[in-house]
Amino acid sequence: MEANRRESHERMSRMEASMEENRRESNERLTRIEQLVESNNRFLESFSADLRRYTDAMNNIATQIDGVIATRATKIDKKQILDLLRFNDK
Repeated sequence: MEANRRESHERMSRMEASMEENRRESNERLTRIEQLVESNNRFLESFSADLRRYTDAMNNIATQIDGVIATRATKIDKKQILDLLRFNDK
């Protein structure tokens, strides 16, 4: 009877130790996961900011190109008009 009680107590102690080890390992894994998530969030925030800057830069370039095209088109139109006026004067 005493031997059974001792065996039962030893089994219970091993189970408690195993459960404690599992809890510790689980907490360590959770900590690593949290650190990875935080790292990924920082990367995504940085990447998102880079994309915003890139998009803004591309929009600025497109606006500048549109301005150049509009200016050249206006110059061409004015030149063509002047040519037509000169041609009509002859």
